[in-house]
Amino acid sequence: MTDPVYDPDGSLAARLVIVNQIITNIIFNLGYMYQDIANYFKLTNTSPNYYRSVGYYLGDFVIRIFWRNKFLTTFTYTTVTACPTNSC
Repeated sequence: MTDPVYDPDGSLAARLVIVNQIITNIIFNLGYMYQDIANYFKLTNTSPNYYRSVGYYLGDFVIRIFWRNKFLTTFTYTTVTACPTNSC
């Protein structure tokens, strides 16, 4: 009997990862996206830098849907040695 999830070329895993990344990205960014929409509706036509603010909110909203930096679970930290005097 074969494992139904086994996929020798990895295409199933790739599809699952892509869908998972899109969903987790949207869930992570929902608060920011909501704030962009709320700030847009608070703007008035007489606001200083109106078009700049509209572009900022619209751009921030759109980029949160399409752009995502790969999140790695392996973290590396650099340590800073303590300096007993200010002459370090």
